[in-house]
Amino acid sequence: MQSCDLQKSKGYVSHRISELDLVTGKETFLPFEYKNYAVLGRNNSKAYYSESATFSIYKGRPVFIFCDSIIYKIADKKVTPLVRLNIKSTKGLLYRKKYMALTYKGFVGRYLYVNYAVNDSSLKDALAHHQLYLKDTKNGEVYHLHYRDFFDDIYQTGYCRIGRPFNKEGYFYFIKYKTDIDGKTDRIKTKEGSVIMIVKTKQ
Repeated sequence: MQSCDLQKSKGYVSHRISELDLVTGKETFLPFEYKNYAVLGRNNSKAYYSESATFSIYKGRPVFIFCDSIIYKIADKKVTPLVRLNIKSTKGLLYRKKYMALTYKGFVGRYLYVNYAVNDSSLKDALAHHQLYLKDTKNGEVYHLHYRDFFDDIYQTGYCRIGRPFNKEGYFYFIKYKTDIDGKTDRIKTKEGSVIMIVKTKQ
């Protein structure tokens, strides 16, 4: 479980991790605290991003993700860094909105993925700033993909985005809206709302 406490006078939101025994109801807090400091918004006002952690599974162990550059693991009642991200891009400065861009990362099977943004004034299309980093954890190969390079070639619903990690190893999901599907495929029937597409990767 994850809990947060706004320490406004100190300028941050404090996050803690605990384990809950479903039989006894006993909650045990692990020796870990993450401080999410305020960022300056419009007119130099402070904004507090207390977004909840995303829990997932990697190699049979629970991991969780905040909006920083670390993926954490939980083992033996300890919380320790599993991956520290240090992405290099040919497009220059990364993470234009650091507190937002780093939320969407995790593992899909053998691949580490990170959605990130580049600060490149020559890119006129706002969506052109969005990139997908993929690293094969088996052979170390790294790929930098433009968001348009990740495409649904089964149902032909257009470009995809891997968001939060799925709680099943080797799977990921992406979301499509009715407007994305209309006129592109007759294999998906929806009258309104969204469709969650679940994908199993080849290993």
